Amino acid sequence: MGSDHHDDSHHDDHHGHGHGEMPRVPYTKQAPPFEKIPLPQLGSTEHLEQLQAFDNNRPIPQPRSMMDRFAKVLRLEVFLDKDMPAMSHPNSRGYASYLDWLTSSLVPLRPKDYVDAYTRPNPCPEEFWHIPWKWPRTKYVNAKVPPPVDGKYNDYYHYLAYKNWLQRERDVYVAHTNLVHDALCRCIVREGQYNAPKNCKHIANKSFAMSRMEELNQTLLYMALTGNCAIRETPYPAEFLEEKRKIYDDWLTRTRMKKPGDVA
Repeated sequence: MGSDHHDDSHHDDHHGHGHGEMPRVPYTKQAPPFEKIPLPQLGSTEHLEQLQAFDNNRPIPQPRSMMDRFAKVLRLEVFLDKDMPAMSHPNSRGYASYLDWLTSSLVPLRPKDYVDAYTRPNPCPEEFWHIPWKWPRTKYVNAKVPPPVDGKYNDYYHYLAYKNWLQRERDVYVAHTNLVHDALCRCIVREGQYNAPKNCKHIANKSFAMSRMEELNQTLLYMALTGNCAIRETPYPAEFLEEKRKIYDDWLTRTRMKKPGDVA
C-alpha cells in the first residue's frame, strides 16, 4: 500500500514534466470496430433480406415500355437521362408533354450569381481579371509545435504534429533552394561559358550557402529527434594549429622532389 501511494504521489508531482513514464494501455486482443457491427453471412437469407447498399422498402422499378423508349428518341432526349443526369442537368425530369419539350430551352437558364452545391464556382470572375495580384489565394501559417524534450515526445500525436511542422518548414526551404539553383542554371546559360564565373558568382555563392544550411538543418533535426549532441562543443587544444602545421609541413617535405630531376 505504501509503495502504491508513493508511486501515485510521484506521478502527480511530476506529471507533465517529462520525468515519469506514460501509462501504458495493454492490448488484450480487442476486436476492431468494424467487427463489432453485426453483419450476416454473405449469401445467406438474412443478408439477402437486408442488403446494405439498397433500400429494400422501395420496389424495383419496372423496365420501360417500348412506347417510352421510342418517345424519348422522337423527342430528341437521347442525352437527357433521368438515371444519369449530366452536369448541366442536376435534376433532369424528362418532359411532361410535347408542348413542354417545344417551349423548353436547350441550355439551362440561370442568373449570373447562381450558386449551386453541384457546380464548380468561378475561380476568377470577370471583375477580378485585371487585379489577380491584390490578394493571395491562400495564406497558410505553419503553427509552431513545441519540440521534443531530450528526444522524447509526449505521445504519438505530438510526434506527428512536430514531424508535419518540420516537413512544411523544410519544404519551403527546399523550394527556395530549388529556385536559386534554377536561377543559377539560367544565369550560366545566359552569360555563357566564359562570363558565367564572373557574372553568376553571387547566385553561386547563395546556392552553395543554402546547400550548407540544409546540412545544418539535417544536423539540428538529428539532435532534436534523438537528443544526441552532434555538434562539437569542446574547445580545440591550445597547440591545435601548431600540430596541424607540423603535420602539413612534414607531408610537404616528404612529398616534394629532393633535387631537380628527381621523380621518385
